[in-house]
Amino acid sequence: MKPGASSNRRIIMQRPDGSVSVVILTNRGAARLDADPAFRAKHRAEIETRGRTVVKEDATTADLPTETVDPKRFRNAWRWVGSAIVHDIPACREQIMAEVRAERDAKLAKTDGEATRSMERGQPDAGLASYRQALRDLPAAVEAEIENITTAAELEAYTASWPTRS
Repeated sequence: MKPGASSNRRIIMQRPDGSVSVVILTNRGAARLDADPAFRAKHRAEIETRGRTVVKEDATTADLPTETVDPKRFRNAWRWVGSAIVHDIPACREQIMAEVRAERDAKLAKTDGEATRSMERGQPDAGLASYRQALRDLPAAVEAEIENITTAAELEAYTASWPTRS
């Protein structure tokens, strides 16, 4: 492996809300972590300077394969349990719902002007009204669909059935 390539060594820091931040070390950094106490302090100072998560003195270090923390889409739902990173499935579901609502809101905003103009002309577009109502109903349908999904990998693979405009 190249000297700058990432290793399996991770620094795991628990956040106040129970989630975790993971710092992935390079091979060189992993080798120096235990051998050089000043390295950890320097690394912490560099992260603080960049405005990122602070590596705390009581942070856990662990050798974790890269795939241990997949899918990265749900990194804000990672929790450190025992000696493993696990996904908080309800938090993963909440993230999907937030993503769906944001995309839905953008699609509604994109059709706002057209809907307003058709109402002003006194000629409501039934197809547009139906499409917009389906968009408003979508979060409830998605919530029901993902409620029984129990793994982060299945949630990662989930795709909402977006309405199409007729």
